[in-house]
Amino acid sequence: MPTIVDSTQCHLWTDALHARQLAREALNKWDRGTYVRMCVTTSWTAIEVACQEALFSVDIGHRFKENLDRAIASASLRPIDWSTGIWQKVRVLQELRKSYIHRFASLGDMFPPASVAEDAVETARKAIERIFAHVSRPAPEWTGLDEARGWQARSSFGHAVLTTGHAGVRMDDPLTVKVFIVIDGEEKLTTVLPAGCDPSQEVNQLLQNVRVPISGIRVYENGELKRDLVVNMRGNA
Repeated sequence: MPTIVDSTQCHLWTDALHARQLAREALNKWDRGTYVRMCVTTSWTAIEVACQEALFSVDIGHRFKENLDRAIASASLRPIDWSTGIWQKVRVLQELRKSYIHRFASLGDMFPPASVAEDAVETARKAIERIFAHVSRPAPEWTGLDEARGWQARSSFGHAVLTTGHAGVRMDDPLTVKVFIVIDGEEKLTTVLPAGCDPSQEVNQLLQNVRVPISGIRVYENGELKRDLVVNMRGNA
């Protein structure tokens, strides 16, 4: 299902999910290695940004362990145990990321299996959930996202849209309330409501249930545009 991206942090997280999916779909070791390394680096960035958000500190990214320890101490919280559990895995992920970015791994190391991407995403997810729990704050909702499209032709989305109308409403009545989704810049009618009807429920249902990546929802009443909602959904134009 397409993912609605509502924050920079969520965007970074879906970058990691997208890279993981590309690694799963890769047909050769060259592409797979590229996407796995992308997944590792974006998963790590998601951890850094989440830690900064959880502790209201913008200085955690550089010298990650030392700065995270310092921020936790400044907040009078119990220290992290880096020798076990998820934080030990975070350190392993950091070293792997460094090998791809700074230490110029040997040629043989540039072809990691897709399982490395799987581990990177799960480590990042658990670390993000853990740091928010550590500061007694709820983890962001986007940590629950676990799918993003890989290589998929736009034509394969299928743009057939079923239009529904309420009982007694004529589809050609100009006074009705009409709800459209926007796909590739084109409006596609989804719902026709009686004149004066509040379309909020239909709009919310579309946002929750739409199966294709849309870029907007528009509501017209008596032929006049009343609402133009921009939708940031991964995969739209």
